[in-house]
Amino acid sequence: MGSSSHEDDLEAQIDASERPLLLEFTAPWCGACRAMKPVLRDIAEDAGEGTSVIEVDVEQQEAIALRFGVTTLPTYLLVVDGEEKARLSGVQTRARLSRLLGMRP
Repeated sequence: MGSSSHEDDLEAQIDASERPLLLEFTAPWCGACRAMKPVLRDIAEDAGEGTSVIEVDVEQQEAIALRFGVTTLPTYLLVVDGEEKARLSGVQTRARLSRLLGMRP
């Protein structure tokens, strides 16, 4: 299956970003992913302009999930200059995700 234009755009954004990215790998059917939405919203607000939080739907953006070897949902990756720097999988606390980004919980 080929990659979509949206997926190609996201790959380019991941590779070209000059600031840290928190990639949230999720799927519509993932209950734990849905439960984490409020936490991710808070993290994005706390991070401000310093870090972008990007949702990656593994069904729509399969090549990106494969690129990073994502096998568990939800998975959170800290990516800097296109390279994975840290990873957490499963339901996480706000404090733990904040620490992943180097923020104070």
